[in-house]
Amino acid sequence: MPKVRVDRVTITSDGTGNIAWDVWAVDDDDLVIPGRHMTVFTEAGVTLDALNEANPAQALRALLIQNAPSGWDNDALSRRVAANLNSAMVTGLLNEFVQGIGGLPITFVA
Repeated sequence: MPKVRVDRVTITSDGTGNIAWDVWAVDDDDLVIPGRHMTVFTEAGVTLDALNEANPAQALRALLIQNAPSGWDNDALSRRVAANLNSAMVTGLLNEFVQGIGGLPITFVA
């Protein structure tokens, strides 16, 4: 199941009063899912409210999910992980085939 990893939280200096979260989607092995990086902005006041909740970790998670762009839900990330795994498997088979016929480079008539 894909997960989300926050690598950094920084202030913004653009006058919005927002907080910038540096977020990556990762697979079960904590490897970054290619193309799945984002910066999520949350309002300082709303973030403070989440920190003051009875369960701040859960409240902050909900805040990030609420502010994430589309394509970051669990189903969408799971589809990406499956596609990446499938691509890796097929590429491995293709490389085996190519090595079996002499390896790269291959020259052929188009």
